[in-house]
Amino acid sequence: MELGEKLQILEEIIYRNAKSELEAAETPLSLQTVVADAVAAKFKAEAYDNLRIRTMQTEAQTESYTGTPEELLNVIGKGKEREK
Repeated sequence: MELGEKLQILEEIIYRNAKSELEAAETPLSLQTVVADAVAAKFKAEAYDNLRIRTMQTEAQTESYTGTPEELLNVIGKGKEREK
């Protein structure tokens, strides 16, 4: 079974369950779409949070010695001397 087929089946299962629950609660059709949109927004927010957290969990890069501020100033100073 391909991913597209699985997604269609899941969509149908979710729709049937949600529809029966909304009808059992005697929710007007106009409000059923509002509820469905709110649920979709929750899924989107959850997916965004998971993506955001995953991108922050990258491996730390190893630090290397770059020198002291004084060494940097010396290098910059030598570069200015060469330009003259």
